[in-house]
Amino acid sequence: RPDVNAVVHTHSLYASVVAATATHIPPIVDEMVVYIGGAVEVAEYGFPGTEDLAAAGVEALGDRRAVILRNHGMCAAAPTLKEAMRVAILVERVRSCRDDGRGYRAAGLRCRGRTAGLPDAFRANGRGLNL
Repeated sequence: RPDVNAVVHTHSLYASVVAATATHIPPIVDEMVVYIGGAVEVAEYGFPGTEDLAAAGVEALGDRRAVILRNHGMCAAAPTLKEAMRVAILVERVRSCRDDGRGYRAAGLRCRGRTAGLPDAFRANGRGLNL
């Protein structure tokens, strides 16, 4: 993609949890729509370091800025390294507050309630805003 000049790849705690559980991250905070482009999807499994992994990651990334690599970690893509880091940190922060039970139990944490989704109108029209 011509808009991508930097990629950050992590094996951070919550990214690893969603990678291991093959769980996408829905847009639960407005920043996800603005900075990521919506949900963070899960790529099909590909063995580390292979073209299969790269192709699966690019396909699941689509036009967004973050993707979960199944059973591996996550990647954030952006025009600059600073923006890619910002996206990676955002994914980790958002996943740490999302509660569907699985991720919390896998990380050894307790569930403390459910998150509320964003209104559909914002999810559809909030991309590219400058917060």
